[in-house]
Amino acid sequence: MEGRWGEEIGASGGALEAALEIDDPVTINRAGHNLVRALIETGRLQDTRLRVARAADMLAKADTLL
Repeated sequence: MEGRWGEEIGASGGALEAALEIDDPVTINRAGHNLVRALIETGRLQDTRLRVARAADMLAKADTLL
């Protein structure tokens, strides 16, 4: 049973989607961090790896824009 962390996954996932829609980098970072933390706490390591890889890709793309 995931309990609190399962709820955090849902809430953070929704917050991340909304932040991506409005292209808010600070909120994207915070929501992504919270989502990864909840995924780790629930033992969903494959999902965690995917999220971290996506974040790294986004960071690399943003770095080329500077």
